[in-house]
Amino acid sequence: MKTTKPKNNPAPQLITNGSNDEPGRDELALRAYSLWEQEGHRQNHEVEYWLRAETQLREERKQNAARA
Repeated sequence: MKTTKPKNNPAPQLITNGSNDEPGRDELALRAYSLWEQEGHRQNHEVEYWLRAETQLREERKQNAARA
């Protein structure tokens, strides 16, 4: 039996697969997960976290665009 030692995987990179105005799926997932963690891992609120993440990210983009 061949044994392999674990690889040191680099930290995952954020992939924004949305347009400049729209957050990508990966970015949304990370933000929603962060909200879930901050609020004590509440179960059965996945859609709520996803929608809040989407709203937050869109607002941040609008604010950044207004500053530019």
